[in-house]
Amino acid sequence: MSKRYVGVHLRKDGRYEKRFTIDRKRYSVFGHSCKECIEKEFIRRKEIAEHRYVKNQNVTVNQYFNEWIIQKEQEVKATTVHLYKIIYKNQIAPVMGTRKIQDLERRELVSFQSKLGQQYTTATTKKAINIIKQLLESAVIDGITTVNAAEYLPKIKKKSNERVARETIHRALTEEELKLFLKYAQTDWNYNAICLLLATGMRAGELGALYWSDIDYKNNVIHITKTVTVNQNGKSIIGTTPKTQKSKRDIPLNVEIRDILSKQRNFISMWTGERIIKLNDTVFNAEMQGIIYAKTINNSIKRILKRIEEIEITPFTAHAFRSTFASMAVKKGMPLNVLKEIMGHASYSMTADLYGHIYDEQKQESMEDVKIIMM
Repeated sequence: MSKRYVGVHLRKDGRYEKRFTIDRKRYSVFGHSCKECIEKEFIRRKEIAEHRYVKNQNVTVNQYFNEWIIQKEQEVKATTVHLYKIIYKNQIAPVMGTRKIQDLERRELVSFQSKLGQQYTTATTKKAINIIKQLLESAVIDGITTVNAAEYLPKIKKKSNERVARETIHRALTEEELKLFLKYAQTDWNYNAICLLLATGMRAGELGALYWSDIDYKNNVIHITKTVTVNQNGKSIIGTTPKTQKSKRDIPLNVEIRDILSKQRNFISMWTGERIIKLNDTVFNAEMQGIIYAKTINNSIKRILKRIEEIEITPFTAHAFRSTFASMAVKKGMPLNVLKEIMGHASYSMTADLYGHIYDEQKQESMEDVKIIMM
């Protein structure tokens, strides 16, 4: 028999509400379960008793964000919570953190959105506005305000001078760039890690979360089951799940990949003096034995690019290795549906959008070789 909670009722929006009275004043708390409501009532009573409770009409954006983000910790991944905190601190709080929720107006938010668009990229602007929309939507549910002033803001248009990611830091390296880069990368601590990224197309976070137990020589695959993530305090940790459900996949081994892994085993043995590799050890570590992640690889890339003298290579990030793998795989005839599985994309359309242009180039080249009417 389920436990009954006095004074708790289910609202039309699917959440539970608990009402209570203190000194003839009525209060309400909301939650996704009866138990959550009871816990919130206890906290609210304590705040009122200690004179720390702020009435709805006086709640500022800063104060409500601190409540809202705790709720989000139960709903989304720690990486998302960390991202919300960074964007709020840098883009939102300095402008409207001290404003009362009830005083926010649509025209004020339209102006804020416009100024954000002038200072930051379209992606950053969209993320900031999305946080405000969610925040105010929750404030409406909690009875702090009656209207979500951010609900009908103008659509954010991409800047005409903004280039798509694959044309800049996410671009694929040319064969000349790759050959030269690898020549100078050979002495870098993360050389084998860079080679594996290029040979498999895996994400830098997936590489950092790779254990020797994930290398399945019997079935000739690498099991991708997790990724490096950050906790709510921004510290890098190895998570228990991959980036998305589709990211959980097996990447087939080939001669090149086996050779890279063999070299990494030898590298570890040389530095540690231990000939036996433990299955519960990560395949790659940072130079100071910490977790390796995208920033670690990016720092290596910067060091290597500074040493290259022959030509100037446009700066790129670790994600470029993933794009380089995909581009070269396509050029060598790998079908898009196969590439989708190896890359761990959520959909075929995503793979086609990112790399379909390479097939267009191949079509043009192929047509040049087709001569039906010999003149």
